[in-house]
Parts: sequence; C-alpha cells; structure tokens
Amino acid sequence: MNTQEDPTTASAAAAAPDTPAADADDDTADWEALAADAAATVLAAHRARPVPDFQRARSLRDAARNWDLFYKRNAANFFRDRHWTWREFQELLAPPPAAPPPLNSCEDGRAGERSGRDTTATEKEPDDGDRSAASAGTPGPRARLLEVGCGAGNFIYPLLEQNPDIFVYACDFSPRAVGLVREHPMFDDARVHAFVCDITEMPLTREVPPESLDIVSAIFCLSAIPPTELEAAVQNYDIVISLIPYIYHAQVIKAAVKHGKHVVTTSYVSPAMAEFHDAAVAAGVTVFNEIGVDPGIDHLYAIKMIDDVHKAGGKITSFTSFCGGLPAPECSNNPLGYKFSWSSRGVLLALRNTARYIDAGREVEIPGPLLMRSARPIPIYPAFAFVGYPNRDSTGYGKRYNIPESQTVIRGTLRYQGFPEFIEALVKLGFLDDKEVAELSATAAKDVTWAAVKAKAELSGEKADNIIYGMKWLGMFSETAVHRRGTMLDTLCATLEEKMQYGPGERDMVMLQHRFGVEFPSTGKKEVRTSTGLWFGVPDGDSAMATTVGVPCGIATQLILDGGITRRGVLAPMDMELVTPLLEKLEAEGIRMVEEIIA
Repeated sequence: MNTQEDPTTASAAAAAPDTPAADADDDTADWEALAADAAATVLAAHRARPVPDFQRARSLRDAARNWDLFYKRNAANFFRDRHWTWREFQELLAPPPAAPPPLNSCEDGRAGERSGRDTTATEKEPDDGDRSAASAGTPGPRARLLEVGCGAGNFIYPLLEQNPDIFVYACDFSPRAVGLVREHPMFDDARVHAFVCDITEMPLTREVPPESLDIVSAIFCLSAIPPTELEAAVQNYDIVISLIPYIYHAQVIKAAVKHGKHVVTTSYVSPAMAEFHDAAVAAGVTVFNEIGVDPGIDHLYAIKMIDDVHKAGGKITSFTSFCGGLPAPECSNNPLGYKFSWSSRGVLLALRNTARYIDAGREVEIPGPLLMRSARPIPIYPAFAFVGYPNRDSTGYGKRYNIPESQTVIRGTLRYQGFPEFIEALVKLGFLDDKEVAELSATAAKDVTWAAVKAKAELSGEKADNIIYGMKWLGMFSETAVHRRGTMLDTLCATLEEKMQYGPGERDMVMLQHRFGVEFPSTGKKEVRTSTGLWFGVPDGDSAMATTVGVPCGIATQLILDGGITRRGVLAPMDMELVTPLLEKLEAEGIRMVEEIIA
C-alpha cells in the first residue's frame, strides 16, 4: 500500500491516516502514548527553530497556489491509484438501500444552480431513472460519495472502475487538481461532479445537496487543516473519526463539540480529552474512544467475562492480559522476530518507558532500562514461543474494569522469544539514546560505518551468539555507511526500517489473551478462565492490525449514526450497556475471542 499520499486527499469522514492500521502497532498500543513521546521530541526540535511569522502566514495563504504548482509539475503522475480503498471498505461497492432526497434540492432552494456553475443537459446529474439505466442493470438509485481533497482522482477513478452504481462529488482547493480530475479519460458528468472548494471557507452544501450522501471520504484532509480553521471544516460532517496522534484529539473534540458533531477515536482517553465530557453531554455529543484492538477488543471481552463472573456470584482474583502485533511465524525471519508496520522510533521508545502493575496485592514499578529483563514466557498455544513484559501503567484497571477485588492486574506486550535479550543489549550499548551525536549529523563531513558506531557505543566483552548474529545481520560489524540521523536511536531506526519491513506476500498477526483467576465465595470453587483471539492478515491484502483496529472503530461509528449508542459525553467501552451492541456487531463480522475454562 502506498503511504506517500497527498495530504489534501481524503476518506471516511475522518482525520485519518492511510488505513486504520497505518500507524497503529500493538504496543499495545499504547501506541498513542508512544506517538506522543516521538511527537514531543520532534516538536521540541521544531520549536527550537520556529518558522518566521511572515513565512508561516505566507504558507497558509498560498496553500492552494502551492498545490497548484505541485500538480503543474507532477500532473497525475505522483500518487498511486488507491485500489486498496474499495478492498478495505466494501461498502464502497454496494448500492444504498434506499433513495436519498432529490439531487436538485440545494440548500438555498435554487434548483439546478450550483455556486454560479451553469448546469446544462449534459452536465447535470441524471435523475433516479437515468441512474438505474446507467448502473449496468442494477435497479434503484446510485450511491453518492463525496471526496474532500480529491487531488488528481487517484481514489475516485479506481472506484468508478469497480462500481458502476456510484456517483461521486469530488472537491479540492487546488483548481489545477480539479482540472486534472475533469481531464481524466474516465471523467463523465453523469458520474462525477468535480468542483473547487476550500472547506474552511465554503459550505459543502453549496455544491452538494443536503442529506444526499451515503459516504464521505476525507483522508489526510482534516489533519492538515490549521487548528484555527478546523471548526469551519468539522461543521460539514455528522461525525469525525480522528486517527491522528492522540495529543491532537482535544483540538478535534473541541471543534466537534462546539458544532454538535460526534467523534470516534481508537485512542486512550487522555486528561485533555476527558475535560470535554461535560461540554459533550450538554451539546448532545458522543465522543467514543478506545475502540480498536488494544485498546478496544481487549476491553469488550474483559468487561464481558468480568460481568459474567460477577453475575454468577464470583469474583476476579487475578487479571492478566497480553497482546502483540507480530509477523506471522513464517514471516518472523529476522533476529528480532519483528517487523515494523509503523514508526520504528515509536516501537523503540516504548521500551524505555517505566511499567507499573499490581502483583499479589502490591504495586510493582519497573524502570525502563530494566523492562526487557522482566520479560517472561507467556504460554498461549504450544506452537508459539511468546514472551511478554508489562506495558506502561496497569494500576488503574482494577477501577476501570470494576475488579477492586483482584490482587493481580497486569496488561502487557507480546513478542517472540529472543526479542527482549536483543533489545536489552541495544539499550546497554546506547543505541536507544536520542541525544545528538556530532558524527551522526546528516551534515557531518564524512560517512560513518557501523563498525565506528559500534565503537562509539563502547561494545566490549562476549555477547550471546544470537545477539552477535543479530548485530551482524543489521550490519553493525561491517563497513557499510549508516543512514546518519543525528542520534544513535534515529540512526538505528533508519536501518531497522530498511531491513525489517513487511515484504510482498507476507502477513502479520495479532495475538490477544486475557487470563482470569476466578473464585466463587459461596462454594469455594476456583477457576482459571481465558479469552483468546488470534487473527492473521491476508497476504497482499488487509493486515490483521488494520482489520482488528478498523472494524471496531467502524462499528462504533455506525452505531452512533444509527442510534445504537445514545449515551453522550467522552466515553470508552467500560460497561455492558456499551459493550453489548459492539460485541454483537463485531462477532457478526467474524471477529471474536474464544472463551474457555482451562482449570
């Protein structure tokens, strides 16, 4: 999948990356916090060298002009066609269940008039009868899609090839981009209405009739809009799916609440997000969070099992949960047994975080430098050699999950055997250090070899064979020039990202297991229960991470729109009223965890 997309190009009524999993790794993904750490480092560097006010103002003022220049240089040749969109979102291929309102009922009541654009017999969209005739024999009206930030049409034309029963509204604030859409060989006024629009200044209803759309696509659009202009854009939508780094969610939520628009995120609820709870309730807005895989699916099945036990008169004496986004076994063909589906820097930064959990009634804290040493085998299935280590702060989950009686509460990350030892060696050698190193500056006078980097890290003594092999595999003992990124951490990340990406035909997997210690006081009976989920990606298709993050998020969105979730405020799925409808829809999509009593 091409991830180098036009930031003006859009999808899923959202402030979102390429796919739901484009930036979501397991870790578990408290990846939100990891992304925040990485973002904070980058932002600190940027703020140390601020752009002059006049240059910032000019960039914002000339944004459309700059994109025009971009398309003048590159035409429609820069971005790849998005064939993945109709594979990821099957609803793009389906006709709507019922006819929407007439297309000539524009906001101001002027039939056939669109913002000064002349509508001729050949330009107007066909009526419902024409649409039936033009839809390759499929009866009924066409589905209607709006793409905000259409670029040169890399999303809409692959879709139009696949679905003859869809009409597309395509807008961009670059006139040249809209011109490229109209010049495309497949352009047909009967199927596409392309127009210039800056959604921060112009209501979309000047070109798109109210209540007439089935789908809105807005990938890379809302996240590229300055906070000062975000409110004007958000008011165009019924719901916003925000998949940008969580430190920016509060800005999206503020704008959405002001205009009475719902929000869905897969992120943990941060204090900044929670501050909008009362305002969201007062505005009749649902801000639904923590609905991916971890957090998300893990919450649903934890709450369900805990509720089952409590209703049966039992209590939870221990709760442990481990999750990992990993290569499938046949693709774990490198010394770490790991591959990167998002920023390697974020993954490595997670390994420096202090972990806290409850064990046998006492709070345990493990400093980041010792985190890998705490890893232990996690037996789930005999075919897998998993190890796990605690992930950030689990101490609040006794309260969140309503299990104050539990003497052990641990949430952790899964990796394959050998990963922790290798990472611990890198930590000891200083490779996770993000301090600037002069020799690694991109502007340094001469190339630096991995052998020199190794010497800088003061490697000495005999290491285990697998660690030495792994370092050789990375090229650390070679004369190969490194990708200089200024710090040991970033220089290592550049090499990891080069050597540890998923290749063609490879697949990932997501492994998630809860283990519950259960006791029934009335009888003294004790049990061990598990909830286990294992999902594999499709080679050259949907990844397991994309599916298990994206589907729950989509289900929550649809339930809010359809009235299946009516509670207002800043929410996470922490009780059965919210969990039940989500689980029903999730299992209908074939995503479930297997519940067992194993002892």
